[in-house]
Amino acid sequence: MKRLSVVFVMVGQRKGLIILGLLALLLLITGCMHIPSPFPPSGLETIAASSGSISLAWQDNAVTEDGFYVYRRSSGGYNRIAALEADATSYDDLGLEAGITYWYKVTAYNAGGESNPSEEKSVITEPDDSTHLNLGLEYAEKGMLDEAIAEFKKVIEIYPDDALAHTALGNVYYDKGMLDEAIVEWRKAIEIDPDYALAHYNLAITYYNERIYSLAIRHCDKAIELGYQVPLDLLRALEPHRKEAR
Repeated sequence: MKRLSVVFVMVGQRKGLIILGLLALLLLITGCMHIPSPFPPSGLETIAASSGSISLAWQDNAVTEDGFYVYRRSSGGYNRIAALEADATSYDDLGLEAGITYWYKVTAYNAGGESNPSEEKSVITEPDDSTHLNLGLEYAEKGMLDEAIAEFKKVIEIYPDDALAHTALGNVYYDKGMLDEAIVEWRKAIEIDPDYALAHYNLAITYYNERIYSLAIRHCDKAIELGYQVPLDLLRALEPHRKEAR
């Protein structure tokens, strides 16, 4: 009799568990059971990959997420820019402006809602060559020659074959009295673009001042051939030396 009672108790417990399971499933289906939102991501890292893109990476701390939202702001409030699948841990943000500071945060989401955001991280996109070039020209105009040199060198670091940057750098070296360095840059500009008239003219002036008249005449004539308006004073100054150069 005692054994029979134990069997009835075990059967009754199983029925109770089945009923509880069915009730939980019913509550879930009807939406009466609360689904907790996922744990937020952490360890957000941002890297400026180029002048127009930023790469993001984070730690996925959730196990019940349906996906992740990526938010960005540059000025004003945040805007959602991406909805990613579950288990995502990175995102590349493309088509950005150069030299701009962007802020990011990431959240996880599921049917229960959206998690708290990750920590915010900011990063500045890389300036493109025109940004550095314009800064260099502005510094040079203000007489900030060392700053101008630094900016022109950054352009050349990005684009070594930028003839304009080499010419501009040579001009600043010339203004600082660094004639040998100026000549190197102008010759490099001509090596990149043999028809760069301004570089030829700059070399003509410099070689004349250094009394290397044959080279001054050669570059002056090339500048004229390329359509550069060489001042009459230089032409008259070189005229007596043409016989010597022949």
